[in-house]
Amino acid sequence: MARHLRNLVQRNRIFHFRRVIPLDLRPRFRRREVTCSLRTSELHLAGIRARELYLAAESLLEESRRDPMLSDDQLAAIVQDYYNYVLEGEGRFRLQTGPMPPETRAMRAKFFHELAADTRNALGANDLFSVGLTTEAMLRKHGLAGKVDKAERAQVAQALMRGGIDLAEAVRARYEGDFSFEPRDKLLTRKIEALFTQPAAGDAAPSFVQR
Repeated sequence: MARHLRNLVQRNRIFHFRRVIPLDLRPRFRRREVTCSLRTSELHLAGIRARELYLAAESLLEESRRDPMLSDDQLAAIVQDYYNYVLEGEGRFRLQTGPMPPETRAMRAKFFHELAADTRNALGANDLFSVGLTTEAMLRKHGLAGKVDKAERAQVAQALMRGGIDLAEAVRARYEGDFSFEPRDKLLTRKIEALFTQPAAGDAAPSFVQR
């Protein structure tokens, strides 16, 4: 009977919601369908939950068409990864070297302060060329190489420059003896939330999971 209800399938007596992702949106979601358990074997309850999820899925897909750019969560993941990678590398370098002369510390602190200022100026001028190689490397690391268009690539480059300003200031602060620097950019302070979550136990209303 389940096969006669839209987006509803039954597996081992438990009903599941299934929504095939349209062809034009599959590159963005990187999958063919969205499925999740409805956590019930009752057809009537499964039908109600399936209709609710269908409406939610349609809203999500339509929003994806209206706004094809990368989400803030995706950008935050890329920028936070880059920020942490550079700071961890700088930290390892410091642990492997001996005492640093005052003039060297001052010179390095000045360099990163000026780098932050230069990056801020370039960002204001929308000059994204300086982070071209970094952008490509981070796209590859996050499995997005060849899957983003020109506008999305520019979006990532812009986000990396935003994070790069805080990154340069964080390194400068370390050379000045301050290891408690906190970034200000919203992408670096953003708590990355899962777009799809596992449904709660029992008969609680389900959320999407990607398959």
